[in-house]
Amino acid sequence: MLNIWLNGKQFTISSSSLSALIKAQSFQPPFAVAINEVFLPQAKHATYQLKPDDVIDIVSPIQGG
Repeated sequence: MLNIWLNGKQFTISSSSLSALIKAQSFQPPFAVAINEVFLPQAKHATYQLKPDDVIDIVSPIQGG
């Protein structure tokens, strides 16, 4: 089990896979991912392994005018 922070809330997850977390939380593209305040290129989402106490921010653009 792994404790992480996702968008300001603490979670305990069983998989360290970032792509599994994204799928489990049902995020839909387009979105950007930052790990510990550093943006992670989309090409690395599939292989990135989360670490204990990582702070993950997943943000989607919003339209407005």
